[in-house]
Amino acid sequence: MTTVAQPVRQISRCAVKILMDRFQGNKVHENVFLQPHIVERESC
Repeated sequence: MTTVAQPVRQISRCAVKILMDRFQGNKVHENVFLQPHIVERESC
């Protein structure tokens, strides 16, 4: 079965950075694009 792995650690770090910026009163206008990757596995 083939799956798509999401970069969860990077997503978390970006989310925390954006939240901290907003808590400090900074306006955040950015789009973040992180590259997922395909994980090819064997089927049963």
